[in-house]
Amino acid sequence: MKNYVPLILSVCLGVAAVLAVSRLISKNDPIPQAMTSVVSPSHDIEAGDILGEGDLVKKDVLRRDRPHGVFLWKDASDLLGQTVTQDLKDGDYIYASSIKLPGGGQSIIGEGEVGVDMSISKSGMTPFLRPGNEIMLVSTTTANRLAEKKDALGEFLNVKETATTAVFPKLRILDIVHDDRESSLLLSMRPADAMLLKRAVATSEVNVFLRRTDDSSNSTRQDIPYLVDESTFPQLLEGLHQYTVPLKVGKISQR
Repeated sequence: MKNYVPLILSVCLGVAAVLAVSRLISKNDPIPQAMTSVVSPSHDIEAGDILGEGDLVKKDVLRRDRPHGVFLWKDASDLLGQTVTQDLKDGDYIYASSIKLPGGGQSIIGEGEVGVDMSISKSGMTPFLRPGNEIMLVSTTTANRLAEKKDALGEFLNVKETATTAVFPKLRILDIVHDDRESSLLLSMRPADAMLLKRAVATSEVNVFLRRTDDSSNSTRQDIPYLVDESTFPQLLEGLHQYTVPLKVGKISQR
């Protein structure tokens, strides 16, 4: 029996330590995330239906997870009597691009934002893009950087480097217009972001990547803190072994 006493004491001390740590963690927990209320369909709604009071319900979500461009509950009255332009499922979010609003494009621009057009070629991802789609814009640009080495005059060398990075990880297409040669996207952005986009398009190669709708992950540049440059692909070769092609390559084995 005496041999079990140290074991019992160890278990009791371990349990006490776990309880103490859990209390400390709960005491130091950050302030709960702020919530926000958005508009959601109360049932499945088909394109062409006119919205009434019984079609809309309030949906509470974390402010950080609220998709860009959704209707807030405080603006629910603006949806009454409006025509739905695409099928909506029970519990979905309602975006400005989902409703045919009077006043043209200016009616679907977010508060404190501006409407920005972006022209893209009709190749690649363009045929798959639709109003309401979420996209990521990736920029490949060349920038000057002072190298650590100095030249013969003792001055730091100015090196040009080309890198690819996600400039806007998450944007929603409000509208899209196609012509014979290219397509124009209508985006709603903060004024500073709009200027950055225009500069990126003018000085670099910008590519469009299609995102999953309502995906709250990887929605900011902090979530994708990566760039791909000249040093990236040599890293892929590290740890690999050279493959030697055999002289009898292509010979069919006999069974």
